[in-house]
Amino acid sequence: MKKILLMIMALGLLVSGCVMFLTILLVGSASAQNWIHSTDGNREGKKIYDLYYNPNFQKTETGTTVMKVKLVYTDWGNQCEIKDKPFLLHEPFDYSIQTWEFDIEKNTMRALRYIYFDSNDNILRDQVESNNPATWFTAKPGSMAEIWMTIAKGYITNSSPVGEKLKPGKEEVKEPVLTPDQRFNIFSDRVNVQANLTKIWGTPKLYIFDILIAQNGRQFKTGTGIFGARDIGEAVSRIKKSVGWKDDYLFVTSECGGGNAWRCDVDHVFSIRRDQLIYVGSIQGGEKPGHNYKNAYFYDTYDRLEINGLTTHVGAPGIGLVMKEQDGHFIVDLDQTWQINVERYKQNLEDIRGIKGSKYDYDEVRLRIASIVLFNAVLAKYCRHQGEMIQAIKEAKSLLKEDDFENFETLVYGVVPGELPECEEKYDSCFHSGIN
Repeated sequence: MKKILLMIMALGLLVSGCVMFLTILLVGSASAQNWIHSTDGNREGKKIYDLYYNPNFQKTETGTTVMKVKLVYTDWGNQCEIKDKPFLLHEPFDYSIQTWEFDIEKNTMRALRYIYFDSNDNILRDQVESNNPATWFTAKPGSMAEIWMTIAKGYITNSSPVGEKLKPGKEEVKEPVLTPDQRFNIFSDRVNVQANLTKIWGTPKLYIFDILIAQNGRQFKTGTGIFGARDIGEAVSRIKKSVGWKDDYLFVTSECGGGNAWRCDVDHVFSIRRDQLIYVGSIQGGEKPGHNYKNAYFYDTYDRLEINGLTTHVGAPGIGLVMKEQDGHFIVDLDQTWQINVERYKQNLEDIRGIKGSKYDYDEVRLRIASIVLFNAVLAKYCRHQGEMIQAIKEAKSLLKEDDFENFETLVYGVVPGELPECEEKYDSCFHSGIN
């Protein structure tokens, strides 16, 4: 009977076909706890997870019972996400440990804590739910909660011994204590990457870290600003996920602490050549390290005109760049760059024809016109498409007022075909002056 109940529990943990994801900092080692395998979780005939439980239940001072379960996931791709819950973890993890509290007399239950881990037992996120009366919910007849409650009753009836008492609804959560200049490891695979907290600033908090990348006595130093983390533990967790290899390249993400600049977050790119760590350059950051590296190409954004007096930031010409690495440096592939931008170029031509064929108030459409003609002219010059550049300049002259056209000409004149983003020079100088 107990085995049947455990199988029901495995099904009950899938709510509406989705597993709820919550996370936080583990107290002690997850592997050190006494987990007993219960059953497998399956969907459409495919195994999703193994379910374990901890037989050492804990009684609280108010008579409720605390129980822990462990889910080890085997098929992340068959899971789904509940996207309207801001606390959910939208990324693969290896296993989770969940702590639940049951009030058998009231037939209610609540989640105390969810912790999600990667395959190296690193905590991805930790969410504490206890001490909030609103989190208690009633196990209604026929509901999943009733199934969980039934299992809890069965465990409580047959379990022995009872663990040490806890304060009502509490579970100890220890936060890591980091002091300035205290280095900690965040990555070790062919290179060693360490970080140290240098400053905590503002409300909400901005956690600022130095990052050191080292291999065979050669070191590079950068930094990152983690904004929006709930606590220092979450900030550290984000840093640990900001480094990774993709093919022969190491990507180290440097967050800017929040902002709308195109290259606010960047991935610093390294490689090992002749057993020496080299810095290749930086590219625009993405959802994870190396997000903008695909099929041996690096993707970035031309940002030298991001702030300009003609279009402002809103209409600035954000040309997508396609780059390859050559002899330890980025080289822009002008043909590929033209190809990924040409559809917008063509659409701009259609928009120009539409504007010319209509009556309009210049002040009302000025920004739109300036953005269109500047994008086309900058793209054409950058990619060395002479004919298209001449056409874009003619269109600009026919549509822009004199002062705006003079500003336009100055901006286009400053474009250098194949040049790297402006930020690249700053990072390159910083890194190369920091080599030991």
